[in-house]
Amino acid sequence: MSHRRKEQKIRNIAKLYLLSIAHNSYSFINPKSTNIRSFQSAVELAYLTLDAPLQKIINNEFFYQDYPGWWELLYKKNEYLKLKNTAVNKFLEVFYEL
Repeated sequence: MSHRRKEQKIRNIAKLYLLSIAHNSYSFINPKSTNIRSFQSAVELAYLTLDAPLQKIINNEFFYQDYPGWWELLYKKNEYLKLKNTAVNKFLEVFYEL
């Protein structure tokens, strides 16, 4: 699978996760609330298995995209892209194992 497609998968996961959190107060009404909680747990576990720098990349790039260029003072471009690729692969690997 291409790197671009993997990134799109994480964007979709992030969108669904944030939507499910926003609507969490209604989950007692939803008959699929167990599925929602399982999904949320899978996202959180995948995130927590990452090292801190990889968590920061997943968080800033996919979940809270309010920081364009946030990485420029921390990493050289090649180093950032390598870390981002690692973060994407590890996140999806754990997420889909669950």
